[in-house]
Amino acid sequence: MMRFVLCVLPIVALASASSSSHTTTVPPTSPPQMPSYSFAPAAPTSLCKVTDTPDVCQMKKTQCGFITKALSPPGGYVRVFVNCAKDAGIALGPFFFTSIGEAYKNGAPETLGEMTSPDPNVVAGIRRCALNATGLVFPDMSLDRMAIANALVVASSGSPLGYAVASASASCSMPRAYRIADYMSCLKQTCVKNVVLPTEPAPSTPDFSSQFPGSSS
Repeated sequence: MMRFVLCVLPIVALASASSSSHTTTVPPTSPPQMPSYSFAPAAPTSLCKVTDTPDVCQMKKTQCGFITKALSPPGGYVRVFVNCAKDAGIALGPFFFTSIGEAYKNGAPETLGEMTSPDPNVVAGIRRCALNATGLVFPDMSLDRMAIANALVVASSGSPLGYAVASASASCSMPRAYRIADYMSCLKQTCVKNVVLPTEPAPSTPDFSSQFPGSSS
């Protein structure tokens, strides 16, 4: 009997060791990480004076809405970013589509290019595609500033405000990495400074109309 017990004990020990060696440790799971986008939207009042109320600032930006109209590609920026992303083989995520409302609220749909991908190289390619779609660049992707100036005058119905912004189009810096939003921000800053509200005195600005084709003076 003793010999039988001694023979069984090693078998039990081996079985226990074999069972423990096959035990699988499941690593703790962590929630999926959201992609990091580098875009930081500008504050709604960033183009206005510190003393401007939100309503006054919104009125000024509304009067400067012709800038977006003048420099928008056919179909608008949302459509062109979607098409450019599709051509690049990029599937746009919910971050892009949920940002559309805020971009339009701030009067800057051109900033949606930053929402297309967390990869800066992909974003630069999509911005280049969108900038080319405006038809306001030369083959080397430099800005056709005369075409831009004329588009601004036409979009503003030949208003003094439109001529003031058209004049600034020559001095605003060429967008880096095809970031048209930066160039348009420069134009909008000039526009907001020249907006005249009924309660404000008119700024003293030179007559720009004679500098552009199609003016009557």
